[in-house]
Amino acid sequence: MIFSAVALVAFSFAGMANEIEEEKIETITLKLSCATIAAIQTMVASEAHCNETGNDWDSWTYNFVYETYYTQCS
Repeated sequence: MIFSAVALVAFSFAGMANEIEEEKIETITLKLSCATIAAIQTMVASEAHCNETGNDWDSWTYNFVYETYYTQCS
């Protein structure tokens, strides 16, 4: 009788081990164009420069930085 109780407990744990639910994780892939990436990086760099110095970039500098980031991407 004791053997039966021990065997019942042992087999019930073994049977429950396979009943673990797995969580499915869904991944989302976001593809951005080089132009979008370059624009975002340029805006971030421009804002950082403005916060540090208090000066905005002129259009030549903004375009130069954008083209630099754009060529690095492609």
